[in-house]
Amino acid sequence: MILVGANYIIKFFSKEPDEHYQKSREFIEDLARGKVKVIISEGVLMECFFVLNKFYKYSRDEVVDMLTTIMNFKNVLNEDKYIILRLPSGEMRKILSVCMATIGIVGNEDFSNMVVGKAGRQRHLGKRPQTRGSAMNPIDHPHGGGEGKTNSGRHPVTPWGMPTKGYKTRKKKASDKLIISRKKK
Repeated sequence: MILVGANYIIKFFSKEPDEHYQKSREFIEDLARGKVKVIISEGVLMECFFVLNKFYKYSRDEVVDMLTTIMNFKNVLNEDKYIILRLPSGEMRKILSVCMATIGIVGNEDFSNMVVGKAGRQRHLGKRPQTRGSAMNPIDHPHGGGEGKTNSGRHPVTPWGMPTKGYKTRKKKASDKLIISRKKK
């Protein structure tokens, strides 16, 4: 299966005599004979329609006839809404075929290794000091209050009472159904 881009189709119908036209013509002829199987996405069809109509000045009916001709070849599939992507973690996931992404690695990866060194430098970065919950009053935090230093008498929680430190608090994501196979451990 070959995923066809808009350029092949546009070059074929534009009939501009150059090497790209020759390649696209050979490709479309192979497609008509059934030598290759291709997938053409809806986005590619829309791009072809727009370019042929606006740039090459074909009428809408002519463009529809051209694209219908190609789509009626027996080895042409109209793509599903999703494509399957293998992520670097090994996870296989469905992603919308119209999505765009940047391929590469994250820059400035040594940022997490930076040692700030002192509180003043953190303040210059706009971060304020963090007060421990056990140092607060009971009205301010569930760990607050008590005489002297006390353990809070309960499992660690956020100021709003949500359990922390290992308790799973995430809700099921709607995109979980798009995962085909989980990452390898």
